[in-house]
Amino acid sequence: MAKDGNNTYESPIWSFKTRNFNNGEQIWISLIEKSKKLLYFNNTLFNLYTNVIEAYDDDKKLIYTINDEYLDISIDNKYIYLLSKNKIKLYNIKEGLYEKSIEISQNYEKIKTINNYILLYSKNLLEIYRNFEKVINLNFDEKIKNIYPFKNAIVINTTNRILIINYSGKILKDFKLSANILDLNEYYMLLRISNILYLFSYNNQMIKISENFRNAFLHNGKIYIIKNTEVIIQDIKNLNKKIVLNIDNPDHILLTKNGLIVFGNDILYSTDLNGNIIWKKFFKNMKIMDIVVTNHNSFIFTIIDETGNKIVEIFDSDIQQMEKKDNEFISFKIIKDNFNINNNIQSALPTPVIINPQFDKKIQDFTVSLKWTLPEYESTTVTFEIQLKEISSGLLKNKKISNIKHNELVISLEPNTKYIWRVTAKDKKQIKTSDWSSFSTDSLNFVIKRIKLPENQMISRFKLKDNIIYFTGYTINSNKVLELLYGSIMTNFSNLRAWNFGNSHDKYATAIDLTNDNNIIIGGFSSEKDLRGDMLLYSISPEGNINWDVVTGSSKRDSINDLYFDNGYIYTLGTVGTDNMVTNIQFSKFNKKGFRIWTRDFGGDEFEFGSKLKRIDKYSFLLLSSTNSFGDGGYDYYIIKTNELGKKIWDLTSGTPKNDMASDLILVSKNEYIIIGTSFQDTLQPFITKIDGNGFKIYEKKIPFTNDVNLITSKINGSYFYSIGWYREKNTLKRKGIILKFDLSGNLKWAKTFQINSQDTIFTDLTIKDDKIFISGVSEYPQPNKRDIFLIQTTENYIINNFKSAK
Repeated sequence: MAKDGNNTYESPIWSFKTRNFNNGEQIWISLIEKSKKLLYFNNTLFNLYTNVIEAYDDDKKLIYTINDEYLDISIDNKYIYLLSKNKIKLYNIKEGLYEKSIEISQNYEKIKTINNYILLYSKNLLEIYRNFEKVINLNFDEKIKNIYPFKNAIVINTTNRILIINYSGKILKDFKLSANILDLNEYYMLLRISNILYLFSYNNQMIKISENFRNAFLHNGKIYIIKNTEVIIQDIKNLNKKIVLNIDNPDHILLTKNGLIVFGNDILYSTDLNGNIIWKKFFKNMKIMDIVVTNHNSFIFTIIDETGNKIVEIFDSDIQQMEKKDNEFISFKIIKDNFNINNNIQSALPTPVIINPQFDKKIQDFTVSLKWTLPEYESTTVTFEIQLKEISSGLLKNKKISNIKHNELVISLEPNTKYIWRVTAKDKKQIKTSDWSSFSTDSLNFVIKRIKLPENQMISRFKLKDNIIYFTGYTINSNKVLELLYGSIMTNFSNLRAWNFGNSHDKYATAIDLTNDNNIIIGGFSSEKDLRGDMLLYSISPEGNINWDVVTGSSKRDSINDLYFDNGYIYTLGTVGTDNMVTNIQFSKFNKKGFRIWTRDFGGDEFEFGSKLKRIDKYSFLLLSSTNSFGDGGYDYYIIKTNELGKKIWDLTSGTPKNDMASDLILVSKNEYIIIGTSFQDTLQPFITKIDGNGFKIYEKKIPFTNDVNLITSKINGSYFYSIGWYREKNTLKRKGIILKFDLSGNLKWAKTFQINSQDTIFTDLTIKDDKIFISGVSEYPQPNKRDIFLIQTTENYIINNFKSAK
């Protein structure tokens, strides 16, 4: 075979003939390493590996190799653009030689180029460069799924919107649609919304095309809809359909002049539009990785089959190139002749489009926000009605919710229930009803709520009362100043409210309790009056109004570590600086108006740090701290029992020869107490001490782990207590939240870890109510160094079966 076609070559000794390739003929195959992607540009094939790029000419000769780290790649007529951390590296496309770099302000994940523009994006950020100079940086309030650059505009597909902007960042169109863009050209977008296919024009014409499909794309005025056993070719102008049958679960299709090339299960074949097979090839256990169409009547693809990773080229003289969008301009003109069948044009009252929840989605939440849209339809008289079917345990309940003024409704959910719903829009005499959609719930034995405030956050403690969770901690504003955080949320994770308190000086909270009249008492730290810091005490109404605040302390750094409200009085335990440049603990009593009644200091010649205070009965308190003044070794637990006036009755220390830092104490009974904390051994280890009411030790136990375990707080429940904190393996800096169960003899029953999206995750507080375990924490999410608060409601059985075991 040869490119010269049908020819005969002869000499006195030999003779041979050449012929043209036959359609479906395999003209190249090679074993390769597992590649990431194939690209084809200007008669050059690029095979992308991890940090290696190979370039081949049309004769499959290796032209050059680029060895460099990269996250993403884009190619134009002059350069290969490699996106790496904090820079874009430009290589000459002809020789593959490095030419220059462009420094960028932060890390991005994706790069695209068009004309003289470079587009960088990741998560909710988009940065645009023109002629290698930054033009604009855009920050969206939703995650960017993908972007599609045209000559005159950029289409941006976010979580709940589709935006069209120009290259100066001006918004040209804003469609409030929770959709996935499957394909688009200068006139239309193909959208997947809850497994329904819509054709959507840039001037807001929208029509339902199909449902229960696998994929779809646009080409030459037609829509190609891929289903399990057929491909539907639908004309956009008149909506006429041509159905190609006998297609077996196609993964991909390519177009020929008069048919299709289908990549199916273990088979690759060409068919005409009547379903007749023209040629076919078999690949056993084939998994297609990537496909490109060349400029010389062939297509190249990578596969993984039973013999390894391969790159394959197949000839077909009828293969067609797909449309290139970088040569197109988006058109916003009204297209009069394209939606002309039976009033399918939705120019008046459009059919509501359901955008949340997605079709057949499994919901792990106590509530869900039903959302729908009337694309770019504005009216002050439109109302909505929802028909809702609830199916649980074989029973069907029908509900109708009418006269809804907005396109969103939050409803409460029951466990193990299927919900089927649709929405009807009514405006004057017009009525349009959406298609039915459905979603369901599981057992709801694990529900997580992310509290995504604008700033970095830390949750320190929370209290649960009357099905409301009251929480406190801090946020970090744009000036890197800590602001005290207070918020509340229902135990079904609805009705979230949150407030920040601060100014130009740091304020943060470490403790919270509730008064009998449901005011919130918060203790912590403030540097407003003294840069070294003072004790801060707040009384806040449930609505976030400050009743009063108290700032008190020594001339050194001071803070409140814990507080307790009882019978009209506030008791605080804090850490205060001394004139000897060390710290003591301070036990204080305030009335409910914030006036201090008395204060007691405890400590020695070194450092003490407060941890917890508990009231044993109306005559006595128990104080917990860590001390370097008393005990053996380094830091030890320091426990003090006082009378009702804060006078010491007895004290004792507990610890190992290493440093031991106390975290929490548990009142088992009036005469037995358990102290938990962390011992700094070769790894961080839980250290548990049990004492009696007279200050005598019952036991001391180290709980060995291979990796670091740091305990923060504990709660007793019947004959067991549960501790939470964080867990860290030796080979990483990222932590995981950990929860442990002990019996009252200090024996570990189990230890389980939890992590969100491989991000640094810690647990900060917990409580147990009606066999439900509530856990608070923070995680670096959605990007490193941006922390979000989370709340978890779960069960012990779920934790045992789904969290990972700690070693």
